[in-house]
Amino acid sequence: MRKIILLGLLVVVSVFGRGYAYANGNEDSEAIAGGGMDATFVGEPDEYKTKFRAAAGGGDFSCGVNGFKVWASYSHGRLTHSATAKNGWGGSVRDKQRAGRRAYATCNATLRGNTGWWNIY
Repeated sequence: MRKIILLGLLVVVSVFGRGYAYANGNEDSEAIAGGGMDATFVGEPDEYKTKFRAAAGGGDFSCGVNGFKVWASYSHGRLTHSATAKNGWGGSVRDKQRAGRRAYATCNATLRGNTGWWNIY
């Protein structure tokens, strides 16, 4: 019985494992800087605020997958900025905001290839 439980836990951890993989370069050609990360961990933005937050481009970036949605959240105090949520099929949603406002984007998630991106303009 223990072996079955341990095997089940191992499968869950390997399938839903958490990790960061930063991508280099801008996701938006108009942006002066940008980057992204795999959105493989599960949760709401507020739930994992301190655990999965990244300082990016002078702003505050986080992303993740919650149920059937991939989300990205980015705020910057001094520059126009955006957050983009992308799924593995190439679908994406971008939210562009002025300085001081939080950009939040969400789109339908896929089993693999979900990413969150930030850009500054």
